Amino acid sequence: MHANKWTVAATIVVFIWSLICCSPGGLVAQSAENQEITRMLKEAEEAYQNGNFVLAIEKYQKLIELFNSKRELAKVKQDLLQTMGNLALTYFTIRENEKAEKQLIDLLRINPNYVLDPEIFPPRFLELFNKVQRISLGKLNVTSAPIGAEISLNGNPVGKSPQTVEKLFKGSYELKVELTGYKPVAKQIDIAPEAATVETITLEKTERGSPIVEKTSSQPLSEAKKKKRFPLLVVIIGGVAAIAVAAFLLLNKKEETPPEEQTEKDFLVQNNDKIEITPANVGVLTRKIISVPHQKIISRIRYKINIEHPAWEELMVTINKQGQVPVHPVWNRQPRSGLGTIDGETDVFKGVQTEGEWVITVENFKLNSGRLLECSLQFFYKE
Repeated sequence: MHANKWTVAATIVVFIWSLICCSPGGLVAQSAENQEITRMLKEAEEAYQNGNFVLAIEKYQKLIELFNSKRELAKVKQDLLQTMGNLALTYFTIRENEKAEKQLIDLLRINPNYVLDPEIFPPRFLELFNKVQRISLGKLNVTSAPIGAEISLNGNPVGKSPQTVEKLFKGSYELKVELTGYKPVAKQIDIAPEAATVETITLEKTERGSPIVEKTSSQPLSEAKKKKRFPLLVVIIGGVAAIAVAAFLLLNKKEETPPEEQTEKDFLVQNNDKIEITPANVGVLTRKIISVPHQKIISRIRYKINIEHPAWEELMVTINKQGQVPVHPVWNRQPRSGLGTIDGETDVFKGVQTEGEWVITVENFKLNSGRLLECSLQFFYKE
């Protein structure tokens, strides 16, 4: 049994080493780069949540430069677009709307079909995004006689005529229309924002007797079969590797004694003072302090905050411990009105000491006023 275990281990080491050596660029380098991207994204998001918007902007800009150098990769392109959206939101939060608008324009230039999640982004920011879409995107309607022709824009196929392309970034494009047995038509067109560009193409038949050559692969059949078999070979090798790793883990698995389960306990603290939410002024925030005398290590917090305000979409509400990070947002300018409750649960303060002063902060972005009413924090810890 001992010899078998080392045989399996040696096989796995040789196999993994061969993959690392033979892969383009090396798996180790790729993994390190992914870790760096993950770290930078986390730092940017933490800076935004903590209200350090200058640092968040700097981090997002560095990430965009990194993604732009590798935009040909589909996953990287998606990360790039998400980062551009986050950077635009950061500019919008500090009321630099022109810079936010420019970021959104650049985002739509890359992917005019990009959609912002209304569950994540505040309504006012979505309004800005809709405005940018209106001033940046147009529509194209293409018909041909006869119908059924292949249509492409800048070499990218978009379908057969008649065809409507709903979202195109404004600017110049090369339109090409092709149909077997007819002369292809190519022309430059201009897409204007907030308008539909209409193109009607009449195709001419090729001269009688002219052969229509269909493209065929010049590759020998045997070579084509080899290429088709290659992905299957990769799958088989991957499967063998997975089985080998599983076998190695089973051979080396030790019975672990489960740790003693800790009992979760909790206590509730609250502040029922009523505080006026003042109209928006630079540097003026409404804060309510909840003092906690107990010394426990937090596993999670359940919060409940009552507010009375005519337009909740003007409010941003956060929780934090005085003098510490993180600052945790619990309301971010969502539509609502009147008297209501914000309640929920978070584990972002896991590992933080309960003792001290906890702060409920309300930032009011407009001239409406309101009241911050009862607030309570329920702290959970394990013993």
